Amino acid sequence: CIKKEKDIHMNKFIGLLIVILISTGVTAQVYIGGEVSYAKGKTGENKEKLTSVLIAPEIGYKLNEKWAVGTSVRLESVEKGYSNETSYAIAPYVRYNIVKMGAITLFSDAAAGFAMVEPDGGNGATEWYAGIRPGLSIGINNRFSFVTHVGFIGYKDSSEINGDKSFSLNWSDTNISVGFYWHF
Repeated sequence: CIKKEKDIHMNKFIGLLIVILISTGVTAQVYIGGEVSYAKGKTGENKEKLTSVLIAPEIGYKLNEKWAVGTSVRLESVEKGYSNETSYAIAPYVRYNIVKMGAITLFSDAAAGFAMVEPDGGNGATEWYAGIRPGLSIGINNRFSFVTHVGFIGYKDSSEINGDKSFSLNWSDTNISVGFYWHF
């Protein structure tokens, strides 16, 4: 009799878990995806060749219609002149959806990041940054969306590399990334 009662409670518990998982999935609160970026051009006084490639897988959770939290893992390779630099970063963020017009959402990420930078032929270093990254999301359907970020406004400390500590406004063609999210 006691074993039968435990089985009934276990079945109710499993049923409750299934209902919770289904209801969470219906509201599409979790998203995974990522962004890529590629830039090629010239930089500096000597007009050195610049090539930058970024790959950034991402996972996030929608708290409600206005707020989300997430993190991205970033791998970037930069070739500037005759030197190369590779960086690996983790960048958690809090996202605020500023305005939604149909399938289009204008948002801003308050992000903080920590990176390990490996310059070509030099000692590795660390850097950190904190700031705002504006972005745009276009819902393709209930499960997929196109996402882009443009620019960065914030503080960056890379003192172990070259002594730089700076407040920056980086609004250039080398700071545009595009990607897709899958909502489930």
